[in-house]
Amino acid sequence: MNASDYRNLGIKDYKKGLFELNNNIYCYLQPDGGWGWSNAGLITDEEESLIVDTLFDERLTNEMLLEMRRAEPKSIQNIVALVNSHSNGDHCNGNNCVDTKEIICSEETLKEMSLESPEIMAAMIKEAPEMGALGNFFLGCFGRVEFRKINIDGHSSNFGTFVKYFNHYTRRLTVRIYEYCTRSAGSYDLEIKYSGTGMKD
Repeated sequence: MNASDYRNLGIKDYKKGLFELNNNIYCYLQPDGGWGWSNAGLITDEEESLIVDTLFDERLTNEMLLEMRRAEPKSIQNIVALVNSHSNGDHCNGNNCVDTKEIICSEETLKEMSLESPEIMAAMIKEAPEMGALGNFFLGCFGRVEFRKINIDGHSSNFGTFVKYFNHYTRRLTVRIYEYCTRSAGSYDLEIKYSGTGMKD
């Protein structure tokens, strides 16, 4: 089966960039989607927006934010919150790049962040050449990430909300964020509902 055969099934090519899933709801993809190449989300409603997760370093996160600004130049100027779904660095190391007054995560997520700091990863990258096959594997996975250039101030300065359940209402959207049990303690799930008209199916 080639690409032209499955486009009618709603399956799209896996490419890097920002893609609109529905009215003003976007996902940012990073092929190949392997270890550390995570996804992120953008939810907007006219004059405000909410971002779900940042990326593994500030360079990658700034590339993503540039695409978000191009897609939603007005709403991205008012980011009401950044949500960290869990503590892994590929979901929060770019927090400092996001201009927002509030970062939402669970208490367990914040605790775990200190155990997976960029400094730890940078130290492991430095030692990897002396670690044989394991070091080569580690460099193959993470060698392109700029851990030493990450400003970790963004990991603590704006954390103002630790929630079991969070609601945010706009004219057309209801965003619910709630904690659930998964592979990482204190992870979040998001439920997004439209309350207005003009929605795409």
